[in-house]
Amino acid sequence: MWDSLLNLLSGSLSGTPAAGSAKFLGKNRTYRVWGRCGGDVTGAGATCTVTVEESANGTTGWTQIAGPMTITEQVGYVGGTTPRPEVPSGVAVLPWLIFTTSKDYVRAVPSLAGTSPVFPSVSVNTEPLDAPFLGAGR
Repeated sequence: MWDSLLNLLSGSLSGTPAAGSAKFLGKNRTYRVWGRCGGDVTGAGATCTVTVEESANGTTGWTQIAGPMTITEQVGYVGGTTPRPEVPSGVAVLPWLIFTTSKDYVRAVPSLAGTSPVFPSVSVNTEPLDAPFLGAGR
């Protein structure tokens, strides 16, 4: 499922990538975050890790609440034995984390290591695992 409101990070990552934009997910909610990379990863010893941070106002006071999660190249085989990068992969389990918020805003923070790493078409998406409700009379 693609929902821009639940997408914490997307695009090609290289060099020193910036944190994803802050998303309002609300307090006391439980989410699963998925990491994907569609494309050929380049660079010697290239690794990509992502942590999840939260903030009360979406601009300052960021603290880590989940991670790190290691994102790898997902490769499948389409039409024979030739490997083809694809998202999502049918041959590998996508990396994921579960977290519960205590503040309103959340962002994904990527970190790359290795020699000249490039991770094309990276996406980090969330999905809610709980459904909040308000008691009667509130």
